Amino acid sequence: MSLLRPRTARAIAGYPDLPVRYHRPVLRLVAAAFLIGESVLNVQLTFFPEGKGDDLTSGDWWTPAWFLVLLGGLYLFAASSLVVTRTHVIVQNPFRRVDIPLGQVKVAVRGSHLRIKTASRDFIAVGVEAANVQMVTDNFGTQADLAKLINRAAADTSARSLADNAAPARYRFAWPDPPFLLFAALNIVSAAVLILHDGPVRLLAVVTG
Repeated sequence: MSLLRPRTARAIAGYPDLPVRYHRPVLRLVAAAFLIGESVLNVQLTFFPEGKGDDLTSGDWWTPAWFLVLLGGLYLFAASSLVVTRTHVIVQNPFRRVDIPLGQVKVAVRGSHLRIKTASRDFIAVGVEAANVQMVTDNFGTQADLAKLINRAAADTSARSLADNAAPARYRFAWPDPPFLLFAALNIVSAAVLILHDGPVRLLAVVTG
């Protein structure tokens, strides 16, 4: 029995008239909220310390770096996606993207992440993961339905003919969303300030002093 998400189910039902996009807007919104909350706290601790003896020091530079990895990684994971059009499977992973002509797809295989096999290499769609409980019960829900859709679309004769003269698919660098770039820049600057200034900078004192 499929555990297909309603939004994805409607999209698959409308294919190929409409592209099928698998993404997680709710998780992405939650991750963005974490970025905003940590950014506000980071600015307060780095540039507006309370001066009560428990302020950050140069040894705390790892704190913004850790949040960059932890919360930034969560946002990048939540922002990854997979799109199936009439001609391509578009995989958007953190920092890289690939547009795979459907005719080059040998098979889409379900697993811990959806794996798309071509003659030249395998591509992993990070955004289409399977939960542990799904792997144990062998019911991969949405992932399995997306794999079936890709395999069915790739088997189409017209897809094969369109891919005959296309170059083999390959990953290419893709810039993350602006919210992540701003978050990364802020945390890197904060870590640098703590190291170079041996602690936080009191902007209020600088402005009024």
